[in-house]
Amino acid sequence: MPVIATGGARVGWIQISWPFVRLSASATGLAVAGRLVGTHSFKPSDVLALEPYGLIPVVGRGVRIVHARTDCPSTIVFRSIDSPGRLIAKIRAAGFVPSAPPAVAPGPSGAPVRWSVLVVAIIVWNALLLADGFVVWRAPKAPGPLTFLALVLLLLGASSIKVSSAARRWVLKPGRSVEEIAGILSLLQLLAGLMLAVLGVLAVAAGR
Repeated sequence: MPVIATGGARVGWIQISWPFVRLSASATGLAVAGRLVGTHSFKPSDVLALEPYGLIPVVGRGVRIVHARTDCPSTIVFRSIDSPGRLIAKIRAAGFVPSAPPAVAPGPSGAPVRWSVLVVAIIVWNALLLADGFVVWRAPKAPGPLTFLALVLLLLGASSIKVSSAARRWVLKPGRSVEEIAGILSLLQLLAGLMLAVLGVLAVAAGR
């Protein structure tokens, strides 16, 4: 599909600013794609409507794709410097016309991740950092082995959710798809990998 606009997006609970998201359209499909939000593609029969979204000029307005896909976040909004009306006109000019019947229910709403998993992950992360001496009432210190362990667990956790069906069943709510959080998982992998690389370089330098 040809790209018709570049901008930002809100995909579920993830917000990405311009110019990291692309909007593509043709007579057979519509797609919102970006490295941090993944790729969400729709056939005309998946989409109920294209709606103007937001009240703040330029930075807050966009087009919401009202769709019936159960494996995509219910909220998908594309934003660019174009007005919502012009964006919708570009999509229609590319030949894409929503054709989902009104009776089709929209996809699920809310965060796709189980809250219990988020709570456990936050507790474990903070416990490791606290045990390593990272507390607000102490002077800053060099990262220790528990900080390294926390980053390894973060990298392995994000990676396992992307590749393991067992991990996805444990982390995601029933009926939700890993594609909904693929962008944030990639971001966590990138950040954890970079921080581990920096810690490795510092450890080698300190050992010389």
